[in-house]
Amino acid sequence: MDIVYFLFHDPGVFLDLLERDADAEMRDDYPKIRAWLRLVRATLQTDWEQLSVDGRGGGNATTGPSRIVLMLHNVLYELNQRWNVCDTGGRGGRGRGRATASIPSGSAETPAVLINEEELHDAIAWLLMEQNVECTLTSSTDDTVEYILGVTKALSQLPYYEDATELQCVRKLKPDVDTTTPFEKAKDCWRRQLQQIPQISDAKATKLVEKYPTARALMEAYEDPSYSVEEKRAMLAPCMDDRRNHAKLSDCIYRLMTSTDPNELI
Repeated sequence: MDIVYFLFHDPGVFLDLLERDADAEMRDDYPKIRAWLRLVRATLQTDWEQLSVDGRGGGNATTGPSRIVLMLHNVLYELNQRWNVCDTGGRGGRGRGRATASIPSGSAETPAVLINEEELHDAIAWLLMEQNVECTLTSSTDDTVEYILGVTKALSQLPYYEDATELQCVRKLKPDVDTTTPFEKAKDCWRRQLQQIPQISDAKATKLVEKYPTARALMEAYEDPSYSVEEKRAMLAPCMDDRRNHAKLSDCIYRLMTSTDPNELI
């Protein structure tokens, strides 16, 4: 089971961790935040092992936190405040480049590297892709509480969900209630199967079923040695629409019905 840790991180400290030199920027790396996360993970692992020893961990001591969610409350407000101070000092606009300003932090003045909002989102994407750390930006206490409640509810319901199969993801189409004979039911089933193929509408599927009433009928046409492969690929092009020739769609259906490569992208 996933063990999720929510870390409430000071936005000012987080912005300071995004500081990097030109070499790190070329490598698309954030050394400070990487080192900070290494320390965080080691601390969480130690805490989890202690909980397991005390009998409160709920599992194997080696199973540490599998997910970290970084809660960044008012980080955009903090970023704008830093730029306002920088602009007041006549440091220029918010280009892609960075500026350095003296930002009040408590009672002391601490140097801070200014990044723009685009670079902030780049860093958040890097954290997700490289470190598997999710960042959630909230602008109020209500937003933070609502997000945590939503995640808590989803996790509490997780044991009761069944994994969705590919068949459950298939578009549900109602059968034709007027079908009575087994052959008519087979035609209707084939028509609905065809509509699972992208760009095959009910009208196109109905046209195809008029020409090839069952999947077996279409396969027999594909297996007919008197037709070349190119002819078979284009066989259904004029059958779906009286006004248009759907050669590409015909080729897709041919490959779907005859391909032996399970990895082929139709």
